[in-house]
Amino acid sequence: MFRLLIVLVVFVSQLGNGYNHDCGGASMAMVIHYHTGMKLSASDVMDVVGKDRYLSSYDLYRTMKSFGLKMAYGDEVPRIVLVHGNHWVVYLGDGYYHDPLNGPFQRGWLGPGYCVETVKNDKLDLLLR
Repeated sequence: MFRLLIVLVVFVSQLGNGYNHDCGGASMAMVIHYHTGMKLSASDVMDVVGKDRYLSSYDLYRTMKSFGLKMAYGDEVPRIVLVHGNHWVVYLGDGYYHDPLNGPFQRGWLGPGYCVETVKNDKLDLLLR
């Protein structure tokens, strides 16, 4: 199951965008694309967040909610994980993660993080079935 998921999560880089510290925006863009099919850049998401750096867990929760996705802390994949206390990445499972700064398919196990619990948007919910 994880191997298929690894391929389905599209990598989004934080480099070359209008913000300096947008690993959170890039990570959210990857998870939003996985759950909704919406193709967003890190800058697109950061515009919705309304900040230009250092996203908190609350920023992730609030922003994902605006896209119709409810976040929860847990072990589901894909999940957004804070590493080194200041960098968001997307854990794919099976020992792989996408790092918006260092590239796709990095190897290493990461603990729990923020995963999508439910899809609140009825139109998106129909698309996901």
